[in-house]
Amino acid sequence: MTLSPGVESRWPFGICLVVVACLAAPAVARGQAATSCERAETTADMRICLSDSVRAAERRMQRYLDAARGAARPPEALDTAQSAWTSYRDAACRAASGQYEGGSLQPVVALDCRLRLTRERTLELWRAYLSNEGALPEPRSAPAAK
Repeated sequence: MTLSPGVESRWPFGICLVVVACLAAPAVARGQAATSCERAETTADMRICLSDSVRAAERRMQRYLDAARGAARPPEALDTAQSAWTSYRDAACRAASGQYEGGSLQPVVALDCRLRLTRERTLELWRAYLSNEGALPEPRSAPAAK
C-alpha cells in the first residue's frame, strides 16, 4: 500500500491505537475501571496484557461452564456444544488474525478475538443455563476474575 510520506511509519501505530480503543470501549461502557491494556504502548505490551486478560476470562468461563454442567440435561450435550464452540473460536480467531499474517499485530488480533469470544460464550452459558439459578452473576455485570 502506498501512503503519503510519513504516514507509512505511523500506520501500524494507528492500528494499535484502534485495537486498544476497541478493548477499552466495553469496560468504559459498563462503567468498569480501565484496564492496564489501555496503557500498553507497544504490541509486546498489548500481547502481555491481552494474554493475562484471556487467561482471566477463560478461568471465569470455566467457572460458568462447571456450574452450567450441573444444570444441563444431559450434561454431555453441553460438553459436545462446548467442544464445537472451542473449534469455532479457534478457527474464527485464526481467520481474523490471518489478515495480519507475519505482522506484529497478528497475535494481538488473535488474542483480542479470543478474549471477545470467550466473554460472549460466558454470557451465553449464563443465559442458557444459569440465569434462573442465581448461583453466579450475569457476566457483564460482574468484574473479571483474576
